[in-house]
Amino acid sequence: MLEREAPDDTTAEDPPVYTLGSDPAERDRLRRQSQELGHHAAALMDHAGLKPGHEAIDLGCGPVGVIELLAERVAPGGRAIGLDANADHCALA
Repeated sequence: MLEREAPDDTTAEDPPVYTLGSDPAERDRLRRQSQELGHHAAALMDHAGLKPGHEAIDLGCGPVGVIELLAERVAPGGRAIGLDANADHCALA
């Protein structure tokens, strides 16, 4: 088993930082990107073979995008979980 540890160069007070920012303009860009690339993402989900009752996780879910596609494919009875370092993005997802 390979284990890696990130250097501890932040404190509990440091807010999470998304490299491209998290202002309203960036959230709008992410929404547009999700709409424009949604059919490609859906094709990848279909290729992965997700079925109702499965569980799936979207790491770095952002405010919109893949989590909705995952949820559609694992329902009913499944679970899609979105995780993001930015609490605002999680609230919007």
